[in-house]
Amino acid sequence: MKGAAYGDDGQGVRTMTPLNRNEYFEFLDADDIRITGARVGIETVLEDYLNAMSPEEIALRYPTLALEQVYATITFYLRNRRERDWAVGSTWNDGDTMPSRRDNNSGILHPPSSVFKP
Repeated sequence: MKGAAYGDDGQGVRTMTPLNRNEYFEFLDADDIRITGARVGIETVLEDYLNAMSPEEIALRYPTLALEQVYATITFYLRNRRERDWAVGSTWNDGDTMPSRRDNNSGILHPPSSVFKP
């Protein structure tokens, strides 16, 4: 299918095409990634996403963001979660708002203690 985000590795396994990071993000520092043209850091979008806001709600909340940019940010995070969690956790450590574990009773996400260890 033309334009599909998935390919086939020849063994019937779907593979994803790479996200063009430079099209969507400005890498100012290891812990400072901005969304191109929006002056919004990815941590801002990810905090809302991890607090159960939909991409559409996030795009409405930040008028300088296009919905495509919100989805690109979430995709970047999901593809690089293991690598990026530490950086996101260190950014959110001061405010202690980085959620990552869902509370079964309330549906609220909570940070794991391992994220904030030095």
